[in-house]
Amino acid sequence: MAYPEEHGISFTDHESIRIVEIAGLLPTHATKNFANRTEGQIRKVLIHHHAGAAKSTVEKRADGIPKSCWSTAQFFVRADDPAKAGTQGRNWAGYAYHYDIGYGEDRSAGKDLVFQTQLPTKIGFHTGAGQNEMGISISHMGYMRHLDAPTGASYSPNDGKPHEAQKRALPLLVDYLQDKYAISDLHVQGHFQHKKPACPGWDIEYWLMKRELRSAGLRQAFCWPIAPGSKDEPTFLRHTSGAAQDAAKLIAANKAGGTGFFPFGRRFLWHDGIHLFPDSGEGANVYAVRDGWVIGARLNKNVVLDGKDYGSASFVLVMHEDPGLYDPLDKRTSGSRRRPTPLVYFSLYMHLGPLDDTIGWVAMLKERDRARYDQLMANPELGRNVAGVALPVKAGEVIGKVGKHNPFAARHPDLDATDEAVFEAEKHAVLHFEIFFRDHLVKRFDPDKDLHKKYTLKDTDRDSLADDIIRKLDRLTGFSDESVEALREAVEAAATTDPGFQDPSAWTVALTSDLQEALSTVIVEHRSEWNADWNSVINSQYRQWGLSTAERDHFKNVIREFQWWREVVRTEGIHRARLTGLSANARPFYAHPLRLLCWLVGLRRELDANITGGEDEHGYPNSTNIDADLWILTTIRANASAGDTTVRVKGSIEATRFDGGSFRIKGHASQYRITAHSEILSGSRVDSYDLTISPALEKDVRKNAKIKLGNYGWHFEQSFDWDTDLTGA
Repeated sequence: MAYPEEHGISFTDHESIRIVEIAGLLPTHATKNFANRTEGQIRKVLIHHHAGAAKSTVEKRADGIPKSCWSTAQFFVRADDPAKAGTQGRNWAGYAYHYDIGYGEDRSAGKDLVFQTQLPTKIGFHTGAGQNEMGISISHMGYMRHLDAPTGASYSPNDGKPHEAQKRALPLLVDYLQDKYAISDLHVQGHFQHKKPACPGWDIEYWLMKRELRSAGLRQAFCWPIAPGSKDEPTFLRHTSGAAQDAAKLIAANKAGGTGFFPFGRRFLWHDGIHLFPDSGEGANVYAVRDGWVIGARLNKNVVLDGKDYGSASFVLVMHEDPGLYDPLDKRTSGSRRRPTPLVYFSLYMHLGPLDDTIGWVAMLKERDRARYDQLMANPELGRNVAGVALPVKAGEVIGKVGKHNPFAARHPDLDATDEAVFEAEKHAVLHFEIFFRDHLVKRFDPDKDLHKKYTLKDTDRDSLADDIIRKLDRLTGFSDESVEALREAVEAAATTDPGFQDPSAWTVALTSDLQEALSTVIVEHRSEWNADWNSVINSQYRQWGLSTAERDHFKNVIREFQWWREVVRTEGIHRARLTGLSANARPFYAHPLRLLCWLVGLRRELDANITGGEDEHGYPNSTNIDADLWILTTIRANASAGDTTVRVKGSIEATRFDGGSFRIKGHASQYRITAHSEILSGSRVDSYDLTISPALEKDVRKNAKIKLGNYGWHFEQSFDWDTDLTGA
């Protein structure tokens, strides 16, 4: 009988690993307990190292439990002498990590052994930064090498590299957990991405960062919310040129549909997204644009007031969190903490058909939180927070169906129209789609640090009227004088055609392609239309809009029926408001959602340079010269000109860093490979080095310019120009 059957310990085999379940057999604290959760609340895999001795799990107690796991559990639960600063114990409830992988060969039945050391329903202490309650953790016994300890600790074997058995086991254990909990590659993360830069060491960090890019490598990272053509199937944004062409098709359909323009419409009220009109009409598939989690929804609400049918107010709201990177030459990516800032944004899909458990994420809600599912099914017309459980969706996954929406249900059919086609019933099959973000993504992550200044405006009031921003568009350097004039002419044309604001199609006609293109570049911070003060605007404007007092009140009631922000940003049981990531003040940034998707697919996280020795069969770095691979910051010692192939750096650097090494200069796009180096002496002391480089300098460099020396590191590149023409104007 093979281990651990001989001891009566349960296990699970997955490919070439055996997961031994010892969680309930290890020492726990006499009085303390970890908080509980359901497995349905797990949404991430979080990876660590012990930062301690490289213990093996080979030696077992008589009951079959590895001695190293037993002693580690004792350390976690043992009280500490405060004077010992945590070296004697942690005084915690139990084992901090859910899984542990020992340092060394430990096999049974031809499989590598890994150990489940904590129940998945326990919220262990491992990552902090708000991650413990949503993550399931894996740790490696040992002190792995990192930036501040390039060969690990003094007691680290093999210079702090993970053991071959650990490198074999980790990818398979991660696969197992991803399959079990439906976790995206984007959400397999390391401690270094949240709180502790040195954990789990740079070999595993490298593996993680490359794994998170797998969907981008398959060109399936982003998907359009509806099919741009006649085939109702997911259409991925495979590259920026193709994405721009597809975006042009969808924008043309938006224009032809005649409603739902970004960022405002005929009455100059905020419209935070665009209307998309699928070729296949009502019932067409709606796709998640990126891996993420459903955090809010309204399952089935049709708005009918005073006999007027406005159609669907059903929606799905998805939160996206893409892992960032730490770039020491660009503090925007992490500040001063060496903790990569993630890209967090939200996509909204409004005017959907009724949602039920034939849709994947709804079925998962039914499975993971039956009580919440029953609440939503019993009251499908209410918007609800569902962020308390993990409801993962992948790019290209169907998350709903296109429903119907008639924004002009109250309009009298005898009124004149500039374009009658805008009011045709076939235009009622529509998806409202928008993307918004709390942190200005373009400001923080675009390689052009000044790009956001050209296109961003801020509206400080609480109401839904965009008139103040319209007057400020001429302040944007990215919004040309021609565009300002085109906007003025469009406003005047619509006013001439429709002085009483009774004909929304007047704006459809006045909105030329070149103006639509210009407005699609604007980024605005303002109060969401889904939580703005509409009443004060309607009260002040209804006479100008030609509404009676009864029509005014009717309009207010219609708006109220569609709003959702306050319903979602509220706490009910495990569905806490903070888990949505939404702000209570509802003042995010908005960009044209199709342009932003093109920008996101063009924003690439790139490795600075290939590490020495390449990768092994498991995707870890071989690193034949750790000095050349791990980075340090230094400075240029003398001015150099564009085209030069030699630069001088200061001498307080180990010369081994230059053998097979490279560097980046702040403000340069190129990564410079070091092909040779020579010492510059001051007496017997090395004062500086002259580095022969390839390629030649792309531009002048001044003395004291900051450089990042070392192959390993990441930076953002962008292949999509924000002002790319998406309309054919």
